[in-house]
This record gives sequence, structure tokens and C-alpha cells, in this order.
Amino acid sequence: MLECRLHRLSESKSLRVLAALFVASAFSTGASIAQPSPQVLERLRAMGLSPDMKAPPAWAIPEGVKRNDTVPSNFPIPIYRSNVYNTTFYNTTKGSPSASVSISTKDQPEIVYRFYQSQLISAGWRTQVPTPEALAKMGVKGQYYMINGTKEIQVFNLTIRSNPQVAGSVVSINWYINQNQTTK
Repeated sequence: MLECRLHRLSESKSLRVLAALFVASAFSTGASIAQPSPQVLERLRAMGLSPDMKAPPAWAIPEGVKRNDTVPSNFPIPIYRSNVYNTTFYNTTKGSPSASVSISTKDQPEIVYRFYQSQLISAGWRTQVPTPEALAKMGVKGQYYMINGTKEIQVFNLTIRSNPQVAGSVVSINWYINQNQTTK
């Protein structure tokens, strides 16, 4: 599923950068989905990486991308702040604006999801969520939520998944400007 998402994201230059941001933000969650195989661990070590890194090394961050441990106050998507223990923000500094945020919280996914449902609608975003049947067809297991949204020429994709390592949640937000969208 990740490969499909990255392939779709890489269809334009700004979306290729967003895909890099998404991959880089995976370092900051502190949670692993599965233990890497010995072969994968060997390749990571050869590149100077390890699965327990809190952030990628500077050479792994693409040119034109900036990393920060805080989200700027003018970020257009509401930011969940309750019981947060880790936040990472990546944004483009060249080309079309895009950003990626990773938030780790000790709160349960359902609580975080309710916050985003309420806050996004209040902020004027048009949102879409997959049905439980659609999530089941995607093979998603456990507590997993997705919200996609648009507002004028802005687009975001948000996921909330459980993090059993701390009995909490990981929120991933990808935001970008849709160059093909016209303002009404």
C-alpha cells in the first residue's frame, strides 16, 4: 500500500517532494510497523541509518526540504496538541509549497479522529473519509482512520493509526497546493 501511495504521489515534481517528506517523516514516529529483516537492517546500516533513529541524517533529506521539531503557527491544518510527546515537521523551501507533519500522542486514535473531524470542518475544509467497508478492503487492521480534504487550492491527506508501543496514536499529515486546481 505504501508503494502505491508513493507511486501516485510521485506523478509531479511537487508531489515527488511530498513523497520524500512522507518517507522522511516515518523516521520521527518512533514506532515500527514490523521488525525489518536482517537483509534490510544490513542495507540500512550500510547507508548510516538504523530503524531506531529519531530523524534521518542531513544527507537523507532532499534538497529544498527543511525539518523542524515544531509546526509553524501559520500551518493551515489544525494541529493535535493533547498528550503529544513527539512532533516533526518537513516543508519545501523551493518550488510548490508542501509539508508533512508527524505527531505522536498518548491519546487513542478515536479521540484524535474526533478532534480532526470537528476542527477541520470548523476551519472550512471539505473532508472525505472512507467507509469502514473500504478500510476493510484495503486490509487495514486495528484502529486506523483516514481523512482527505480540500480548501480552495489546498489539499491534505491525514492518517491516524494506533501505536501499541505507547498505547497511543501516530498522526501523519501531508499538505500541498494543487497546481491544477482553480479557485472558485
